[in-house]
Amino acid sequence: MKLFISPVLGIALIVGGLGLLLFLSGCQTATTSTTNPNIGMGVLEGKVWIGPIPGGPPEKLGLPYPPEIYQPRKIMVYDADHSNLVKQVDITDKGYYSVELLADTYTIDINYVANDWSNEVPRKFTIKPGIHINADIFININAELYIP
Repeated sequence: MKLFISPVLGIALIVGGLGLLLFLSGCQTATTSTTNPNIGMGVLEGKVWIGPIPGGPPEKLGLPYPPEIYQPRKIMVYDADHSNLVKQVDITDKGYYSVELLADTYTIDINYVANDWSNEVPRKFTIKPGIHINADIFININAELYIP
């Protein structure tokens, strides 16, 4: 006995099979995450504000900060005791930073370019798997205004 499959049914089976294959491949991609709680990673991220800048903050004037303001400055991630550098993180030209870290306790700081200082660092954070922690930092670049 011969099995006969009509051309319409054959095409339907092929299209259905391809659709299922595409669906399953999409599911694989959709479950991938850079902060998978199974591997114990979390994210520390934030906005870096720099000032004072003559004329006022550029964003209040509808202008971006000049890239040279952020380029030399880094966010420094140390172990909990602030004794060993774990990661040095670049600040984007829009003033943001983000770093993926293993679950643990860390101290963040800045790299103190020229006369930089900040009342907001050093500061300790505990990173937990799958959690994003926001830590904005203001860096003062005019040491003459700083009176300890």
